[in-house]
Amino acid sequence: AQEEPPLPDVYKCAKCDFQHRSREDFQRHIKIHLSANSEDKQCTECGQSFASLSALEKHLFMSHKIVSIHQLDRIDRSFREPMAPKSLKSSATFSCKACHKSFNSEVVLKQHEKQHGLHFIKSLK
Repeated sequence: AQEEPPLPDVYKCAKCDFQHRSREDFQRHIKIHLSANSEDKQCTECGQSFASLSALEKHLFMSHKIVSIHQLDRIDRSFREPMAPKSLKSSATFSCKACHKSFNSEVVLKQHEKQHGLHFIKSLK
């Protein structure tokens, strides 16, 4: 079974004072902060924008403790398009050498590995 990410009781927009309990309504709101021709990736949890998918994934893990955008794509599939590029859907996963937990992003794996401590990280080199 896939682990579900921690979701807030109330979603708070990082760009204005908007708050809502409904995930779907919140995500509808945050679109107003992203220009139509923008290539930026927007965080579904707070509305912040990022220039790259890897920057968004790092933010999701560090700020919201969400391991993978694939988890969010699965949760939100009834009301929004996936954030993950289609080419990544079937790509290899990245596995932690300490605990063997799998991640869909190398960026998130590296952030995860930090929880195992400096000694472990040095042993990888």
